[in-house]
Amino acid sequence: MNKLLITGANGFIGSHLVESAIKRGYEVHAGVRAGSNKKWLTNSDIVFVEMDFEKPETISQLFQQHTYKYIVHCVGVTKTSSTDVFNKVNCKYVELLIDQIRIHNCIPEKFIFLSSLAAYGPVDLQSTDIVSNDSTPNPVTQYGKSKLAAEKLLESTTDIPYMILRPTVVYGPRETELFMVFELLNKRLELYSGTKPQYLTFIYIDDLIEIIFRSMEIEVSRKSYFVSDGHLYLSEKMNEIIKSNLDKKALKIKLPLPVVKVIASFSEKVSKITKKYPALNTDKFQELKCRNWNCDISNLIKDLDYTPEHSLEDGLRKTVEWYKQEKWL
Repeated sequence: MNKLLITGANGFIGSHLVESAIKRGYEVHAGVRAGSNKKWLTNSDIVFVEMDFEKPETISQLFQQHTYKYIVHCVGVTKTSSTDVFNKVNCKYVELLIDQIRIHNCIPEKFIFLSSLAAYGPVDLQSTDIVSNDSTPNPVTQYGKSKLAAEKLLESTTDIPYMILRPTVVYGPRETELFMVFELLNKRLELYSGTKPQYLTFIYIDDLIEIIFRSMEIEVSRKSYFVSDGHLYLSEKMNEIIKSNLDKKALKIKLPLPVVKVIASFSEKVSKITKKYPALNTDKFQELKCRNWNCDISNLIKDLDYTPEHSLEDGLRKTVEWYKQEKWL
């Protein structure tokens, strides 16, 4: 049985990956911190292992006891007020993990790193109409910059058989950040950042999981891929589909970007009182003001023989159904 380590296993992507790996017959070791919420990790076949990157000894002890055929690194932070935290969690943790793998001579057959389209930034800053591996990275957020730093770290190695995946917006059951859009539409409020058209890309969680397994199992390594369903959508398209599945109409409001920026700044100030950092923040605003997030998946199609199973319509329908079932909506 192939032994697979998944870091950040209790997160949105990690928990779906664990479930799928169990079904596919892997021996799954779920890396989590002590006391982590394991709500979505209920299968009795899961082997839980402690991985606290603030306590490097837990990582060292893990590789003293186990050698893995595959490692998928899902640990990451998407929102924080601290640039240092972005760099530590999204980049330095990768470095720590690689160091421990080397120290204990536990280099896997494949190391999958979940990066982000944010590492390269939007089309807005490119000379072409699509972001590809030939593009010059232009991350517009601290989050994107930290992911790019981790990519460069991996690319500088000579002994790690890595695969870098750069998903665009990932949506599906259990997702909590994009959920804010569903929640507002359910309250009949349809908000847009900026008055000019915005073009977005998406990938449904099940399709991303399939891509992760394909990238693990093919012989190709030390390559990078952008991940989307291969289509470009006006932001209005997503909202239309969600409203249709909610069977609701909504008041459409296009907020000028300066207004969105003020709201983001205010939300951050309020968070100092609530101690809950907001999804709409000044770093996120840098992404929201960009108008085009198209990305090239041609090498993904070629190398992984990838065809998305879920259309945006199908994926959003399943997502709305799940939110309703779980009483989130």
